[in-house]
Amino acid sequence: MAAFNEMLRVRLHELLNSQGGALLQDPRRLEALLRDLSDGSSLSDLHLLMQGLKSGIPAQIVEDVTRGLPTSAILPRLVLRLEEAHIAAKAAQWCVNSWCLALGYELPEPEQPANKRKTPVDDRYPIHPQPLPSECSWTDPLLGMAFVWVPAGTFLLGDLFDEGGEDEQPVHEVTLDGFWLGKYPVTQGQWQQVMGHNPAYFQKGADYPVEQVSWEPGGVGLCRADRRWQTAAHPRQRPPL
Repeated sequence: MAAFNEMLRVRLHELLNSQGGALLQDPRRLEALLRDLSDGSSLSDLHLLMQGLKSGIPAQIVEDVTRGLPTSAILPRLVLRLEEAHIAAKAAQWCVNSWCLALGYELPEPEQPANKRKTPVDDRYPIHPQPLPSECSWTDPLLGMAFVWVPAGTFLLGDLFDEGGEDEQPVHEVTLDGFWLGKYPVTQGQWQQVMGHNPAYFQKGADYPVEQVSWEPGGVGLCRADRRWQTAAHPRQRPPL
């Protein structure tokens, strides 16, 4: 990013701050003003900003922020839009970031390396303590089902790309507790052992995946029944968390 003219994005912000967003409706005037304020050595960067304007980058940023989306969800999508228009990745990112700052919005914090990343936590929801690496998997001693631990975290739920239905709005944050997830599909034999019947249409053996079941009440019922069964049969043989 050091190769780009950072002063040009400062001038862009000053112009929009002093003359208002109406300046975006007059690209030629905006380009002329920026050209007058630049030292003549950043024409390629100026053309890049104007290409971002023609691609609707500033308008999309304003629209998405008004809808309540965070810049961390908005900017990567707009960078991709410019890349698809054959703009180099670093140039596209600089252009989008420049328009974000010029419009008065903050850039998202840089993503931390995986070994330093903190799991977002919402204090309103109690979470289980995170398991040690040796505890990230667990095998049901009765069924032989293998589970892996999915840590707690926060994510954006909804239509981030404005391509879905009304039931996918508004985009909002969701925080989940950590939970155990089956590593493999539930087999017909496992389902039979816990639920007492086999609903599968293709009954070719106990090791085949069970089908003809739904999440509610099928999947939820299996989890509840397995929990009761585990507690009654071996009350001490429970997952580590």
